[in-house]
Amino acid sequence: INIDNNELEDIDENFFANLENLRSISLVRNYIKYLSEKAFETNYRLQRIFLNFNKLESLKFKNLTNIITLELRTNEIKAIRNGTF
Repeated sequence: INIDNNELEDIDENFFANLENLRSISLVRNYIKYLSEKAFETNYRLQRIFLNFNKLESLKFKNLTNIITLELRTNEIKAIRNGTF
């Protein structure tokens, strides 16, 4: 799924809840500052996440056991919380 260039600022824990078969998501060039640690909790098949060119300052994810690619370039990351990976 591609949700690039949509001026999104926040991704809460239910945003992708009904997309159990999601394998790839691109959220490039938004204004995302907040990404819930549970945002992808029910996306067990998710393999690729692209979050480039956002405003993320910190990260923590839950249940991302199948991730192959996680792109985060050009954000404002100051901290990656314990247990993220």
